[in-house]
Amino acid sequence: FLKYKHMPVINLAKTLKGKSGWVSVSNDNKKVIAQGKTLKQLLEKLKQLGNPDGFIMVAAKDYSNYVG
Repeated sequence: FLKYKHMPVINLAKTLKGKSGWVSVSNDNKKVIAQGKTLKQLLEKLKQLGNPDGFIMVAAKDYSNYVG
């Protein structure tokens, strides 16, 4: 059986403050590299930036209704 290690909890509240839509966040979780209203827009911006390392996610201005 495989043993799974839990990933640490990462608080992105400061990094994503005021952002919405698709975002690319740096690997150190400290800054938003680029953002776009759609995934296609974000990917185009990342291509223009030389495809920097990071991860892509959807950001919302308000998570008050989020259940997870």
